Parts: sequence; C-alpha cells; structure tokens
Amino acid sequence: MVVWFRHGSCTVGVPDGVVRAADFAALTGLLDAARTLQGERERLIAGVEEEIAQMREAAQAQIEQEMEAAREDYARAREEGFAQGLREATEQWTEQALREGASTQRNLMRQTQRLSQIVSLALERIVSHEDRVTLFNRALQQISRLVRDVPMATLRVSPDELGSALTAVAAFAPCAAGRLQIEVKGDSALEPGSCLFESDQGVIDAGLKTQLAAIKRAMDRAAQHMMLEESTQPAAEVVGMETSSPHHAPADNDEPDTSPHTDAA
Repeated sequence: MVVWFRHGSCTVGVPDGVVRAADFAALTGLLDAARTLQGERERLIAGVEEEIAQMREAAQAQIEQEMEAAREDYARAREEGFAQGLREATEQWTEQALREGASTQRNLMRQTQRLSQIVSLALERIVSHEDRVTLFNRALQQISRLVRDVPMATLRVSPDELGSALTAVAAFAPCAAGRLQIEVKGDSALEPGSCLFESDQGVIDAGLKTQLAAIKRAMDRAAQHMMLEESTQPAAEVVGMETSSPHHAPADNDEPDTSPHTDAA
C-alpha cells in the first residue's frame, strides 16, 4: 500500500503509510527546495514575460516611428512630385502660351501690314485721281512752312497742268502776300503730277509721287506703332513731302525731299 501526501503542488508517495523521522526531515527539505524552485521558476517566467513585454513595446514604438518616418517620406515625396509636376505643367503652359502668342503676333503683323497696304492703296488712288488744283494747293501749303525769307521762287510743273498750277498759285497768293512771289513755268521734261519748287534755298520735290511715298511711310509707321506700341509719333499723316536743301534741314522724314533738278525749260 502507498500513502500519498500532498503539500502545495508537490505530491509524495509513502509506502505502507509510515513516514520515518529521517525521511520526514528529508521530505520537508525536498518540499522546501521544491517551493524555492517553484518560486524561482515563477520569478524567471515573470522576468522573461516582462522582458518580452518591453521588447514588444520597443518593437511597437520602433514600428510606429518607422511608419511615421515612412508617412513623412511619402508626404514629402508626394509634395515634391506635385511641385515638380506643377513646374513641368507651368513650363509646358508657358511654352505653349509663348508659341500661341508668337503665332498671334505674326498673324496680327500680317493683318496689320495687309490693312496698311489696303489703306495706302486707297489713299493713293484718292490722291492720284483728285483735282490737280488741290494737289498744288497742298504742295504750296507744305512749301510755305518749309521755306523762310525767300522773296522769289519758281514752281515748275508739267505743261499739261500749267493751268491748274496757275489757279492754285492765284488762290495761294493772298496768303503769301508780301512774303513770297511765285512764278509758274511749264517744264516739258516733267510728267503729270510733278511739282518742283526752286528757290535760293534749293529745290523741293512736292509732286504726286513724293506725296504718295509720304502716305505710304506714314501708314508703315502707323502699322509699326500698332504692333509694337512703342512709337510716340502720330500714327499717320495724310499728306507729306520730302525735302533737303543746303540751307534748310528737313523737319522729319515725311517733309519734302530736296534733290538737285535741272531746268529743262
């Protein structure tokens, strides 16, 4: 027969149910040792569990830190990518806008030049078909502003237009009374529309071709002003003449052009 003794979690079997004194002392010593081992085991297990918990917390903290860093990297990369995309889109838009602007400017320049040509042709036709008396009147008005202190001058025209020139000079005479005496002569070397004004200050060509050239230059200036918006001069002049003389400098590029002419009469 075996008698089993339980002490805590320890169980000891004793044959025939008799525990001798020496065995009892050994048994209690073993029980104490068993309890000590049990406590040490529990302490070790608790220490290991605590260490595992600390390691788990450290790992979790590291994971969260790495996740936060990854999120920051993602956000930064996303922002940089957005900024880069925005820069590229801006560059593309700017390049396209510049191309479209250049194309629009070229079209505008062509249209403006075409409009200038149309207006110039229309004005040339009007001027070339107007009454010759009007042509000479305009020439005399321009000449009177260009010459100073000239008592006598000669106006040479085509013989076919001598009558118109005399009519214009007669109408102009009261305005120049006491300042300028004009003699009108027909010159067979001159074609219709010609108008040469001779004086001590030189020769001024105020004919039809000169006035038409002045109209074209004025329209060209107007076109350039519309395209560039830089010129501060008047956009257009309806009538002008070219001039140059040894004693009188031209007022601008549309004043009468003085060039040497010989008297063929």
